[in-house]
Amino acid sequence: MIRDTAGQDVILQPKFKSRYGIYGAIALILVALIALLVQRWQLAAATDMTVPRASVQIATVSTGDVQRDLSVQGKVVAANSPTLYSTAQGIVTYKVKAGDRVNSGQLLAQLDSPQTTSQLKQQQATLAQLQGELEQHRIKAKRDLLEKQQAQDLAQVDLNAANRELQRNADARQDKVISDRDYQRSKDELARAEVVFKQSQASLTLARQSIRYEEETLAQQIKAQQLLVAEWQRQADNLQVLSPVDGMVGSLAEAQKAAVPGLSAITDCCGSIRL
Repeated sequence: MIRDTAGQDVILQPKFKSRYGIYGAIALILVALIALLVQRWQLAAATDMTVPRASVQIATVSTGDVQRDLSVQGKVVAANSPTLYSTAQGIVTYKVKAGDRVNSGQLLAQLDSPQTTSQLKQQQATLAQLQGELEQHRIKAKRDLLEKQQAQDLAQVDLNAANRELQRNADARQDKVISDRDYQRSKDELARAEVVFKQSQASLTLARQSIRYEEETLAQQIKAQQLLVAEWQRQADNLQVLSPVDGMVGSLAEAQKAAVPGLSAITDCCGSIRL
């Protein structure tokens, strides 16, 4: 026979006593905490202690700026600090030194830019040339119109003379003083005078239109050239660096008579200017 393991098994009883001991310890701790809290509350709520009103200072609390101490060596300037730049490539000549007091509009530095100066002179010369051409055109136009008008006036005189000659020949033909051949010749002279007069009128009209068109074209060229001169003049004027504010020169970015590229910082101001 095969026996089971009942002879080897041992029945264990639960340890109720140790579990009850843990629960009891937790309960004691809670009671002690409650008693401590009650005692503290009684001390806080006690009104037996009083203090004089004069010894109590009462004030309204408001939000303010936080003040902090700043320890530095130097000078603090609370102001804008504009930086000035060169407008063209050239040689910078400073008219002030770092730390100088300056006024708004005062000359701080002068830029010597041969390229800008040369371009301005070239554009000015071109403008003067165009203005000269316009004046010459007007003088020539007056002379041409005078010649065209003179030709028309002479054609008018010839036409009137041809009309009178034809009228005389017509009367002479009726009286049989001249031949029919002479009469027809006078008619041809009148026709030729009429053609010359009409051509002189048309030539004068075309000359006036041509002169007006050429003058308008030159005027437009002069206007465009004036804009170029104004732009180069503006760039030349910007070679003089002026102070935008009243203040003090902060620092000089370049050495005296230094070659600077275009759009490079040359000074800065505090309150102020940095050159």
